[in-house]
Amino acid sequence: MSKKNSTETIVPETIPALPGFVHEKDLARQLNLKTYKSMWRYRRQGTGPTPTIIGRQVYYADADIAAWLQRCRQPQAGRRRRRGTAIVPQREQQRERRSA
Repeated sequence: MSKKNSTETIVPETIPALPGFVHEKDLARQLNLKTYKSMWRYRRQGTGPTPTIIGRQVYYADADIAAWLQRCRQPQAGRRRRRGTAIVPQREQQRERRSA
């Protein structure tokens, strides 16, 4: 006979809402990402908004999302650099070595 575990976890089918926070899956939907795993990748790389983790659920504060989106904004079209004009410090060091 098999024993049933009396402490089975019940996973809610709906995501609990917290005022001022957005769940990871909802944020992925709002940003039109294919899957919420993109948000996981941002979190792992440290490039996304600051997460708030409650149990296994990941939430993002509205203020953190707004700050992250502000950091992600692209410069205006007229201010773009021409292709190939970026100065990379490593390349400058290589050029100095070659010329010496």
